[in-house]
Amino acid sequence: MIEILVTDNNEDELLRDADGADYALIYRNGHRLLDKDLFYFEIHKAKEFFIMGHVLDRESMDAYYELHHQCYVINLHMFRNLGKPLIGKQTLNSKHTQIKPNRSSDNYHDNYTPKWVSTGTSLKEYSHKAHGWNILSIGFMNKLPILVFNERLRKLKEYDYEINNCN
Repeated sequence: MIEILVTDNNEDELLRDADGADYALIYRNGHRLLDKDLFYFEIHKAKEFFIMGHVLDRESMDAYYELHHQCYVINLHMFRNLGKPLIGKQTLNSKHTQIKPNRSSDNYHDNYTPKWVSTGTSLKEYSHKAHGWNILSIGFMNKLPILVFNERLRKLKEYDYEINNCN
């Protein structure tokens, strides 16, 4: 079962209270599923993952990877087993060291949208924290599967960037 959580910055509070479901689909206002049933089918087809969403490589901004807030899915069983970690809000000018994830050389568009990410092995210091930095870092440290939305899932949804005035 998928629990749908619509948020305006309170993902942590919503996720703490998400009990009984297998997955949480978290999205912001401005997001719309074009075919909800097919979207859910594709999520269930992926089977084993901790996080699925738009995972952005923000290295060009000297920031750690971002879990784009527009829409993402969390496996609540794994989330609970990890002690319900915080998502991690964007924090500028916040030096920190993380394991640098591995990523595909191919992108969906531009140079910051890798087609896949996985746990890396080398440490890197970053100047900023992007949205989702904490849960991504915990997922990578625990070698859990973090999936980037594939082309099928990308075509089953829309997002109006102007509503939230961000990219």
